[in-house]
Amino acid sequence: MVEEAGTVKCKTTKEIKAMARPEFAANPEKFYPTKVFDKMGYSRAQCGICQNYYWRHTEKKVTCGDSNCDGKYSFIGPGNGLCKTGKKYTYAECWQGFRDSFSSEKVPCTPIKRYPVVARWRNDVDYVAAGIFCFQPYCVTGELDPPANPLVCPQFCVRFNDLDNIGVTGRHYSGFIMMGNQVFNYKDNFKYFKDECLEYHHRWLTETLQIDPDEITYIEDVWAGGGNLGPSIEFFVRGLEVGNMVFMQYKTFHDGSREDLDV
Repeated sequence: MVEEAGTVKCKTTKEIKAMARPEFAANPEKFYPTKVFDKMGYSRAQCGICQNYYWRHTEKKVTCGDSNCDGKYSFIGPGNGLCKTGKKYTYAECWQGFRDSFSSEKVPCTPIKRYPVVARWRNDVDYVAAGIFCFQPYCVTGELDPPANPLVCPQFCVRFNDLDNIGVTGRHYSGFIMMGNQVFNYKDNFKYFKDECLEYHHRWLTETLQIDPDEITYIEDVWAGGGNLGPSIEFFVRGLEVGNMVFMQYKTFHDGSREDLDV
């Protein structure tokens, strides 16, 4: 904490993530579902380009799979794509496949309708930039019950901070639909967490989308926002970030300190 003329200098989200990253990377068994990765046949490696740790199904994957490290999007072009069948999916088909994969006997999630793009409860943002914004802070802290638990939602998100990158990077948009799987665990009502979440998303990728496991890399990351912090995992296929899983574990404070969520 830095004091300047009687005021406290608040840590930015980027600084809070940077404070947690070395600890998370040094203790993967504590923060990431390593046993599930082992069970699925994935091994941990460190990318020689970005230095981030990632999980791969084949040692042929010598980088984390991010296009910044691979230098290209290899799913683009005739005969390429993400899945074995080469099938092209519409937005509706993507959501329907995700919804059906997560609302079955194996994964009993309840599909709900999207919320408006105006952030209702958070006082630090005006618009929804990620699906979890719709449930922060009150559902995350347990003060209010979510509309369903667990749930899936096709939330439309806006990213005004990405406007300058649109058309330059190939990975930034002004708006997109984030297909979210939200689960809220409370002391007296635990649903599932890291292990199951990884298994469910891997099943969606390999069974519903029919993506070869050798093409999927899972990158260890840290997520912070809205007063929360936790480890996260991004998954990439041929340079494209297909999704990410965020495991909120902490409540964060302005000086960058944190405490376990009381749920």
